[in-house]
Amino acid sequence: MNQALHEPIEVLTKFQHGQIVPLRIRWNDRVYNVEKITGNWFHRDGDFKEYFFAALVTGNRLVEIHLDTRDMRWTLDRIDEE
Repeated sequence: MNQALHEPIEVLTKFQHGQIVPLRIRWNDRVYNVEKITGNWFHRDGDFKEYFFAALVTGNRLVEIHLDTRDMRWTLDRIDEE
């Protein structure tokens, strides 16, 4: 079941060759390793960007997350619940 959440999360991120690479997500006191980024895109809002990622994480779950550069906060937008 795919559930829309829009909840704040913590993300361990690597910045490499001008790219943002999410490595690990912490949500509800659980840690999920990012196994594969399946898609990424961005949205510009004036001077700011929001970077979006679709990823396969631990437990073969699909998530959608985004980073808002306005406040440098990460959000879990959707998760494929078990």
